[in-house]
Amino acid sequence: MRTGPLPFIAILLILVSFTFACSDEVSPNENGFNIGEPTETDVIFGLENATDHTLYVAQYTLPAPGWLSLFLDGDQIHPFHDCGLPCPCDESEMCAVCGMPAPSVQAIEPGDDVRRIWNGVHFQTTDGCYERVQLSDEAMTAEFCWSFEYEGDEYYKSLKDPTCETVSFQQGVDKEVVLTVEEGPEIVPEIDFVLHNQLDEPVYIQAAVEPGPGWMNVLRDGEPIYTRWDCMLPCECPDPNNPDEPVACMDCGMMPPFPQELPAGEKTSYSWDGVEFEVTDGCFQRVQLTREVLEVEMCWGFETTGDEHYGYVDDPTCETVEFELGVDDEVVVAIESDIVPPHPEEPSINFVLENASPDTIYVQHGTGSAPSWLNVLLDGNSIAVQWDCGLPCPCDDTEPCAVCGMPLPWTEAVDPGEETSFLWYGVQFAIVEDSAGGVCYEERLLGQKSMTAEFCYGLDTMTADYDPNSEYVDDRHCQEVDFELGPDDEARAVVN
Repeated sequence: MRTGPLPFIAILLILVSFTFACSDEVSPNENGFNIGEPTETDVIFGLENATDHTLYVAQYTLPAPGWLSLFLDGDQIHPFHDCGLPCPCDESEMCAVCGMPAPSVQAIEPGDDVRRIWNGVHFQTTDGCYERVQLSDEAMTAEFCWSFEYEGDEYYKSLKDPTCETVSFQQGVDKEVVLTVEEGPEIVPEIDFVLHNQLDEPVYIQAAVEPGPGWMNVLRDGEPIYTRWDCMLPCECPDPNNPDEPVACMDCGMMPPFPQELPAGEKTSYSWDGVEFEVTDGCFQRVQLTREVLEVEMCWGFETTGDEHYGYVDDPTCETVEFELGVDDEVVVAIESDIVPPHPEEPSINFVLENASPDTIYVQHGTGSAPSWLNVLLDGNSIAVQWDCGLPCPCDDTEPCAVCGMPLPWTEAVDPGEETSFLWYGVQFAIVEDSAGGVCYEERLLGQKSMTAEFCYGLDTMTADYDPNSEYVDDRHCQEVDFELGPDDEARAVVN
């Protein structure tokens, strides 16, 4: 962004302001406005641009610089004779002529600077007029202000989001006070995470939890960070500047987790603006990251558990890549041809409920990723055959805790001649006691076992008065089928 020339009327007003400010046989030094060589009582102020970007300073109350303010004992003083002053207390001096130009900005290119000399005169206002006060040997502060952007039009320009810094100096001792701007503008980073399926067959990725993808995580020191606002976060921390303003909380009716197919040759991506949702003291605050070395983990799999309404990618494969936020704009993980889809050697069995009756039957869903119409028994005891929200956290910390955004209970109609099924790989999610006296779960591959499957269905559906949004099977019936995990590849119940 560059400034154009000031309009003719502004140039004319600047000349008028200079003429009257320096008239009445007042020397430039006595007037506090000196652009010549400094004397022993003068102080040179400078603002240097050591960045790679053009910076801008305000220029609006000539001859006073808009980029410099001086303070004595914490109070701002008036070091330059300009139109902001009242008339002088000494009637021998003229009042300032107020034909100032409109506010504008001055560009300082990389490597350039602006400078101004001050002779130590403070135009002190008392009783509606000003007097000249010559300062000497005073502890003071200079404030420098600038920006890398400005706004406005050709007649009126002002700095956008200016930055100001202060420098302490001893007036009468320090001859030069210069601030060097070394850091350029803060650039908000944006980066795209891309997962590319280069195989000849589809893979599956985790599509939820909303509002971000379930197939990737950004990691710091191996631990995931929140890159989006989701239901796992607490409420937002109160604004310290507006403590009475209501805090924002997520509406936790989020979409349940479910797997999504990524077809052969296709890509999926997620864009991140570098905002971290940092949890501290039981609430979260948004932190804009700028430049940092982090990692991204992208995951996919070849099998799924559950169904299209609630489920997970089974036995996911993950790849971790390091990136530098603020430098890299894209990270791509390719699922390449040398990655062979797994063909599990562990026993698996398909549970099938077939409707051979002339009437429609109904099965229950919605209380976990495993179907609610199936109950697997080992030695007469029900076991968990799928990871769902009813489980505690895993005993192995490498696995995440279950995400508890389960859908409401619902029913599935199985028409005459149709069937519904669930494939199980023989893994039990066993709940055990952990070292702290609590509980956790561990995965156990059962191998060959004599077991029982209980298939349940209803002849009708119902809703409860206390929960009209949920649907349940009514007139419930169950059948038990014994099977051998390992030798058998199917356990089937038939409703006649």
